[in-house]
Amino acid sequence: MSTHTIPPDLPEYEGPTAQTAIMALFGIYIEVEELRLSTKGIIGALEPLGVSEDATRITLARMSKKGFLAKQRRGRETFYTIGPGGMPVLREGYSRVHGPDVLMKDWDGQWTHVFYSIPEKARNLRRQLQSALEWGGFGRLQSGVWVAPGVQDVAGLVGRIEGSEHVRAFVGVPAGSTTQNQILQEAFDLAEISRGYEEFIGRWGPFAAEREASLHRRLLLNTEWLEIIRRTPMLPAALVPGDWPARTAQDVFIAVDRATAVDIKSVVS
Repeated sequence: MSTHTIPPDLPEYEGPTAQTAIMALFGIYIEVEELRLSTKGIIGALEPLGVSEDATRITLARMSKKGFLAKQRRGRETFYTIGPGGMPVLREGYSRVHGPDVLMKDWDGQWTHVFYSIPEKARNLRRQLQSALEWGGFGRLQSGVWVAPGVQDVAGLVGRIEGSEHVRAFVGVPAGSTTQNQILQEAFDLAEISRGYEEFIGRWGPFAAEREASLHRRLLLNTEWLEIIRRTPMLPAALVPGDWPARTAQDVFIAVDRATAVDIKSVVS
């Protein structure tokens, strides 16, 4: 196992949940042929991030039961591979994490609008729809009404959710006195989004010039970046301020991710 630990000067950052850390671990190395990680190896990779052995074991069992991971026994050891339910999720996450840009450069001024009316008793459905839309880069314009810049694949986001027939969507542009900036300001908390990017830059910027292979540091970096892009929409470059910190944060992530890269098979068996 690697002897590297997470950066000691990040006391204010709360470590990831077991599920987020496991997703990041398999997601980072999704392109590794025949990726197979032992329970012991996964526990060792996650413990320095503050994830307990019990939490890791419980989460692995749950993710295996749901088909996200596939479990294999070899003698006394248990190994995990990416299951059929996990592959599409991890591939989507990988493409988001390593996407070409965090800003929408070629935006034609259109917005995708989604609205729904869900009975009060169907709170679980409402939460599922909200989570899916947030992951897809939508912001809530008002109760039951969500918007995202550009033409979005709404069916791909919510189509597999039971009850998605309540969702309606269309693509259009602002009309009357409504402006693009009004929609942007009302649907998204720009100050909070900017603050998240700035905190990431402040936390990881000092490590961008370093060259130290470390699975633990890379995992911590990727789990935080995954959480940022999970809750942060891809906004049009034409609408955000010139000093918007999104691209700088992405550059920092790319630099540190490359600097900390390590062969997974050499540290986790």
